[in-house]
Amino acid sequence: MSFTDAREHLIEIVGYVEGSLEVSPDMTGQDVLALLRTLRDRMTMVSEPTAKCRHCGQGIWDLAGKWRHCDPDNSIGCRAASYREGKGWDDTLDRHWTAKPAKLTAPRSRGGGPERQDPQEWSPPSRG
Repeated sequence: MSFTDAREHLIEIVGYVEGSLEVSPDMTGQDVLALLRTLRDRMTMVSEPTAKCRHCGQGIWDLAGKWRHCDPDNSIGCRAASYREGKGWDDTLDRHWTAKPAKLTAPRSRGGGPERQDPQEWSPPSRG
């Protein structure tokens, strides 16, 4: 991990803790430590995506309320997540697209409408 990546992750973690302290200003040091441990555990336990990105189709997961791609850098942007060693980025992806799960569509009344799209029901792309 580069220094820049580490700095960005640290900034996000501090922001997460600050946001938690705004909601619960009476948190103790032990509470903050428990919060950080929970965040660490969530980051390390997720090895498989929990949804599919509506823009690029890659696997994504929710980290502390923010959707991220399941690439090695946990990228937010679709184009950034598309980087492959020796091949570069997928230039067909809009630079403004960020990780977002597929939209759920409400079924039409009286039947015949589209079924709900469950972002959980998909299989991750093969890596190869």
